[in-house]
Amino acid sequence: HRELSALLDRAPRVVSRYEDGELVERPVDAVRRGDRLLVKPGAVIPVDGIASTHAVLDESALTGESRPVERPAGDPIRSGAVNAGGAFDLLATTTAEESTYAGIVRLVQESERQRAPIVRLADRYAAVFVPITLVIAGIAWVTGDAVRALSVLVVATPCPLLLAVPIAIVSGTSRAAHRGIIVKGGGVLETLARAKVLVLDKTGTLTS
Repeated sequence: HRELSALLDRAPRVVSRYEDGELVERPVDAVRRGDRLLVKPGAVIPVDGIASTHAVLDESALTGESRPVERPAGDPIRSGAVNAGGAFDLLATTTAEESTYAGIVRLVQESERQRAPIVRLADRYAAVFVPITLVIAGIAWVTGDAVRALSVLVVATPCPLLLAVPIAIVSGTSRAAHRGIIVKGGGVLETLARAKVLVLDKTGTLTS
């Protein structure tokens, strides 16, 4: 939840929009296609658009490339990048809800809601195992031996399967999102564990 909140908190809330030749601050949700915005130095690009002038961007949150990227006037720019140079004008081509960064946030949210096959197996196992364990422990307690009842609970505690697996899947997905890696669900992580060969397209994103 903390990692997902960090993604949401990073998204800009207010934009500087030109209205009748003057700059006015508006909520990012008010941006429409065709609006002309001013992107200040150090600001996160609020929506996808086209640069009106030369721009220098930090796109590491989107591509993993740590070095600044130069975009000439007329180039498309994706939301989520950071303005690493001087202020420039941006012609919006999407709304905030349709932007690249909003899509990334939605993808992370969906991946955390999806359950991996091993998590579903753990849930089915728990549905039978836990009630049986409680019944046996209750019988031991009724017989008057509290130590025996506690022993049943301790020995039968299924934490490694019922708790560790779901927490590991969600934690791994969230931590990856924090590092700019989008994982499409826990099932992908489970499949990745069986991988023997990894093929990468070296485009400069792996330099560091």
